[in-house]
Amino acid sequence: MDKKTLSPEASQKLLQYPFPGNVRELKSVVELSVVMADGDLIQPEHITLNTTASIADLLNKEMTLKEFEIQILQHYLDKYDKDVLLVAKKLDVGKSTLYRMIQNGELKMK
Repeated sequence: MDKKTLSPEASQKLLQYPFPGNVRELKSVVELSVVMADGDLIQPEHITLNTTASIADLLNKEMTLKEFEIQILQHYLDKYDKDVLLVAKKLDVGKSTLYRMIQNGELKMK
């Protein structure tokens, strides 16, 4: 098999995932992404992560509804490169609500 390289975005996707399993899970994810990539560059869309485990981990934490809301909104802001208008549309939330939460420091734009 030809050598493949991770794009910076794909690398970032792997770094942001907590890997609740172990090194074998990481190995499996990378092997699958190598197979899924058409060319010699692995893109984020070639990486399949077990998001069900992440959701289960999130739901097992005891948090207030407001804390859950902040985590969900922050996740979408991160996922869509801080595009407030897109996140507002996708989640059916007012853009002014997102801007207010950013201004109050509840959501991060870094």
